[in-house]
Amino acid sequence: MVEVEGTTVREIIDSLEKQHSGMAERLLDQGRLRPNISVAIDGVVTPFGLLEEVEPQSEIHFVHAIAGG
Repeated sequence: MVEVEGTTVREIIDSLEKQHSGMAERLLDQGRLRPNISVAIDGVVTPFGLLEEVEPQSEIHFVHAIAGG
């Protein structure tokens, strides 16, 4: 678990990048979430991506899409 500050998913990613260089590159493509990445806030996948607001104690997961059949 990593604790960072931010009021939106974008701010969270910026804070992650400051602590762990390279994180933004793994999550973003041209300033947007990569198409194979979803964001779950407190267990709920958000449709708003980077714009989604987060509470101070929110738990955020970046989930990589899994393909299969």
